[in-house]
Amino acid sequence: MGKTLIRTLMIPDPPTLNPNDPLAEAIRKVNELGVGRVIVGKEKVVGLVTTRDLLELIVQECHEGCPENIMKDVLYAPVKNHMVCSPSVAYENDLALDIINVMVSHDYGSMPVVDKVHAPKGIVTEREFLLLYQDLPKTHKVKSFATSRVATIDSGIRLEEAVSLMIRRGFRRLPIVDSEGKAIGIITATDAIKAFARFIEKKNPSFFFGKKVSEVMKSPVLSINPETYVNDAAKELLDKKKGSFMILDENGKVSGIITERDLLIALHHMLHLQAMKTGE
Repeated sequence: MGKTLIRTLMIPDPPTLNPNDPLAEAIRKVNELGVGRVIVGKEKVVGLVTTRDLLELIVQECHEGCPENIMKDVLYAPVKNHMVCSPSVAYENDLALDIINVMVSHDYGSMPVVDKVHAPKGIVTEREFLLLYQDLPKTHKVKSFATSRVATIDSGIRLEEAVSLMIRRGFRRLPIVDSEGKAIGIITATDAIKAFARFIEKKNPSFFFGKKVSEVMKSPVLSINPETYVNDAAKELLDKKKGSFMILDENGKVSGIITERDLLIALHHMLHLQAMKTGE
């Protein structure tokens, strides 16, 4: 386990852009490929653009419908003006535990994987590391790592308001509740980008601005028993290709959430305990 190499976990042939490519191309790749990050630099990694970067720009620059002149400025601005410059990278032969240490300590959701000349070879996200759970004993439960204080939003809130909240609070997803406080869905940063991409495609602001979150949310709610072992939670997330599970009380209200991030932190903890026992 401690000797697992990043090249065995990474997603190969990651989406890439040139520094001078327009931001519209980053939005297109995120929308069409369902990815949350795009590497900048085809021959050498020089930057990284995430859904958060794109949404933050949209919130800052576009207001109440995003006038055409502003939208063009946003869409045709070069990626290099808004990317994270010189992101931390992993090398193909780095050990998985070393990269998990970096991602957890620096709060990274992903890292480009490069070869010796810094050319992009792949990318690793929190999701890929969940595969490592399959070889670990079941010792820890979801309740030990779930987030108990969960921000929720009303189903009638406008999409741009939800995006602003995600940006301010550093969230990638928000559970949605009805008038009684019961969980009815969830919205993610990727869902918001898809709505904005639809706005661009149709040249119709109503596909993003003024749209209620209930119109774009994912439903039904995926929930999990807090007594579930984190190993089983990780497997189920991978099987369902989702990023989180809600924990609901007996009334259907959100009492917690367990995300890929939480499971990476749990994995980090468990791998270190294992390393201490084996002396690796």
